[in-house]
Parts: sequence; structure tokens; C-alpha cells
Amino acid sequence: MNNFYKLRVFRQIAFAAFAFACNYASAQDLIVKKDGTVIQAKVTKIGTSEVEYKKWSNQDGPQYSIAVADILAINYMNGEKEMFDNVSTNGNGKQSTASEQQTSTTPKEETAIPSPDNKELLNSYNNQVVVPIKKNIKDRQANTIIPVYGLTSNSIMSDDKITLAFGRVYNMLWGGEVNKKYSELIGYKIQVYNKTDENVYIDLANSFKIDDKGNSVPYYSNKTYATNTSSVSGGLYWGVVAGNTMVSETPERFLTVPPHGKVILPLEKQAVKKGFENVYESFIPSVIPPMDLKVNEYKDLCTEQNTTSIYRRIITYSNDPNFSTYKKLNIGIFLKGAMGDFQSQFSYQYENKVNEKVLSSTNWIHLILGEKVHRKTK
Repeated sequence: MNNFYKLRVFRQIAFAAFAFACNYASAQDLIVKKDGTVIQAKVTKIGTSEVEYKKWSNQDGPQYSIAVADILAINYMNGEKEMFDNVSTNGNGKQSTASEQQTSTTPKEETAIPSPDNKELLNSYNNQVVVPIKKNIKDRQANTIIPVYGLTSNSIMSDDKITLAFGRVYNMLWGGEVNKKYSELIGYKIQVYNKTDENVYIDLANSFKIDDKGNSVPYYSNKTYATNTSSVSGGLYWGVVAGNTMVSETPERFLTVPPHGKVILPLEKQAVKKGFENVYESFIPSVIPPMDLKVNEYKDLCTEQNTTSIYRRIITYSNDPNFSTYKKLNIGIFLKGAMGDFQSQFSYQYENKVNEKVLSSTNWIHLILGEKVHRKTK
């Protein structure tokens, strides 16, 4: 591996770790190492050659130390940040001065500017007329609601480099096509389209899913998955099982989108009985506004100013693999309306799935539906 490639890999890892730590809101000190790892700590002393700390999870435990030369930055719990990117030691163990080192380049965020088609995209998501295809059940109150979401006016779905889209994912309950009666809408996956003639690089460690309670999860996961290729065909398991052929899968921190190509942002995985499965993106309001809905009746309930539920997605990308400059696309997904439904205790589960046989809308492709909420309305 030549020095140029080593430097490139180091800069990618160091930037991703520092960017993630800067965005990680917590009540502890964060020591960001130059190899990309982050230590949650309580810093007790900063010396000329070492930093002493205690583990945040065990502040009554032993004292640890780390060489200053191995540290990229420290983010203190009070919001202050201290950079160590120009500190190293020479062969005698003494710190080098800044004049003895090559000055590193600090990554610079550029403002993402909406492209001319962004407003049209937002309108297609927001200006929906939702009409149930089933006939109304006269005067029956809905005990289940289907949330309908829109996009906030400051959302950027498209700039000069990339365009984002929400893709539906269906579960074919009866082996049919998407428009069959019993197709189940189980969530969404976010697609990124590269509009340029150059590669686009997405920093998954600094791209986030944020729910309507403010909880955030990065698209990057440092978990390693292993596929069991012998005992269970296609089965996925945590770790390695002795005696079976296993293929490991380690997620990449950076996702490359080729010129005029498309990629899907990685999905979370959850453990199930015989391995694990993908968790598709979904939206379910944690707070539901007061409503009075009949079965198969749709109402607009909220605006983006008074909505009770808003999710966010932050996508960080660059045309430079070293991320010397980068942009962030910020998307707000807010609860705007709901349709009433009724679920009998004798109904089969598949009778309450939402698809094109149940709802008609102005633009079905750009209609964002939340998970069904079982709640009696007054």
C-alpha cells in the first residue's frame, strides 16, 4: 500500500469519526482517535504527551491514559472542542511543533442549494388528494387510522448533484403482484440518484435517521454479519458457527454512487428466530392529534407548523473521496393527515393492509403512508 493511498484512507476514517462525534449529542467527553474510534470518557488530565481519563461507564474505576499523538480531537461535555490533528511525537518522544509538520486540511461544509425541480418534488408529496376506494360504512367510527405524511417546505430532496426518493417495499402475502388485493406495504427504502458525471460519496457515519422524539441512528453500522451457507440456505446469523461455512459481511462506512447511477441507503437488521432480517424505514406518530374520523374518511389534520410528529433524514455526501468539502441534505417528514379504518376482532390481519386497491391518491408514487395506529377516536 503506497503512502498516498494510506493518507487517503486515514483522512476518510479520521473525518468520518470526527464528524460523527461532533454530531453526537451526549453528556460525556468524547476522545476521537486518529484511527477512527471514539472513546466515551471523563477526561481528568491533559499532559504534554498523554491524556488521562476514566471510562464514562465506570467513573469510579481505574485511570487510563492515551498518547496525545494518537488523538485527533476531544469534544467536551460542555460543547467545547480541542483539536490535536497537528500534534505528533518525534523519535525522542517529544512533541513536534506545527512548523515541523504538514498542516492538515479541515473539511469544509458547503451549503446545499435546492435544484429547480426540488419545489416540484415537494409539491408532489404534499398536494395529495387521498380517496378510499372502498365504500364508506355509514356512521361507523374508525378505531384504526392510517397516517399520511408530507415533507417540510425547507426539505431538500434534490440539489445540483443528487436526488433522493422514497421507494415502497411490499410483502406479497399471496404471492401476487404489487397491485393485488393482499399486498402488504411494510415500509420504505431511500434511494440516492447521482445526477453528475463523477462519483458521489455518501458518509454513512454522518448521515442520520431521526425519529419524532429526536432519537437518531446513523446509517453506518459497525456490526459484522455472517452468512451460514451450509446448515440453513440463505440464513444469516450473528457471529460464526463452528463446523459450518460462513461468509462475513462488514458494512462500509462510505457508499459510492457511480455517475448517473442509483443506490439504496443501507437498512438496519434485526435478530429473528433463525437469523436476522432487514428493517425498512417506517413512520408512526408517537403523539396523535385529536380527531373524529369515520371509516374510510380522510382528513388533513396538521400543517408543518403545528404537526405532532416529524421525522428527519440527514444525508451527507461529497464528490471528493477525501471529503475536503461536503454537503448535507436535510429532509423533514411531518404528519399531515389520516384516513379512518375499522378492524374487527374477527378480522384476519391481511384484511387491513394498505395498497393501491384500498387507497387512491393524486400521486401514488409520492404518497408517504405511516404504519397503522390502532386507537379508538372520539
